[in-house]
Amino acid sequence: MDQVNDVDGVVVECGVSTGASMTLFATLNANRDAPRDIWGFDSFEGLPAPDGEDLTGSAAAGRRGMFKATTGDVWNRLRIAGMGDDSTKDRITLVQGLLSDTLPSFKGQIALLHCDVDLLTFSPNLVPA
Repeated sequence: MDQVNDVDGVVVECGVSTGASMTLFATLNANRDAPRDIWGFDSFEGLPAPDGEDLTGSAAAGRRGMFKATTGDVWNRLRIAGMGDDSTKDRITLVQGLLSDTLPSFKGQIALLHCDVDLLTFSPNLVPA
């Protein structure tokens, strides 16, 4: 987070799963003089069935449903880590749905982008048009 101190915007995570990285960002954010909003985008259904390039080579992706978690799992992990207070919750927005459906509607400025989407299928959604 220190590397983007002079950059305006929010933290965006694509591929939240159970919220491990989200919890790290929330913890680092809580210690900032000016905390940022954190947005997490995930289907919360796990991976879709891989196809095309995601099925080939030694880096073949996992199976349908892999990494499935709920928004409740994320909030529970945050609570266990001591990040369950209202001031932290007010700064976190979880957006459920496929990146191709949800990410284009995000209009905020991004200071830090963490992409952990596992499948090449999602790559076009992460590259500015």
